[in-house]
Amino acid sequence: MKKTEVKSIQPIKITPKIKILIKNINVLIEKYIPKTNNYSEKKLLDKLVKCQMEINIKFGKKVFFNLIANELNKMFKTKEFAVSDFILRYVKKNHIKLKPIILHQEKFYGDKSWKKIYNLWVPIRNNNKNNSIKYVRNSHKFVLGKDYIIKEQSTLTKKKSNSHKLGMLYKEKKINFLKKVKKENLYFKEKIIIFNGNIMHGAGSNRSNLPRISLDLRFMKKKDLKINNKSNATNKRYFSILSLK
Repeated sequence: MKKTEVKSIQPIKITPKIKILIKNINVLIEKYIPKTNNYSEKKLLDKLVKCQMEINIKFGKKVFFNLIANELNKMFKTKEFAVSDFILRYVKKNHIKLKPIILHQEKFYGDKSWKKIYNLWVPIRNNNKNNSIKYVRNSHKFVLGKDYIIKEQSTLTKKKSNSHKLGMLYKEKKINFLKKVKKENLYFKEKIIIFNGNIMHGAGSNRSNLPRISLDLRFMKKKDLKINNKSNATNKRYFSILSLK
């Protein structure tokens, strides 16, 4: 990792307490989606949405943020944050031709305050250096019109559908690069990752014989939040305000 990215991509060690939390989340996921499941696409999406809801109720943002409170305070010099719910990401085994979440920046889908947004990514199952989310190094510094252009895609995900609730974008903006870039796997062994939400990132295919599962949420300093709009997927306020211990 280059020195220029230290503040933009910050791995945080998975402590014993976080490890127990991830283990409990895995148990909950197994209750909804057993490893041997043969669900239809419709049933799988329904199960994932219900599982995501229970994860957010039992093991949500407040639990995670208090476990990494010291790291957050050192990085952001505050104890007050605006934080979204977790999204449960589930990619089927041997799923090479899936429609991935294309490379994007979070500011594509929010107001001006989203220029200061960060992501928290938590590996749950079958994430490794060869099988993880994708990103383009230093892309949060790219300039629109010079390094890339944006083309809005046709709406493929129905608003408020289960796919939408699971993070699929109903109005995608495709990035067309004006220079050669390299897509890399964003992964650190035994680490959760905080990264600048405007680093271009997205999900990729899963070429392994096991499902790939992770959690992620978006957050910013409370003082940077200008407008707390309702989520297009759930019709609830997108951010909650958290004050850390």
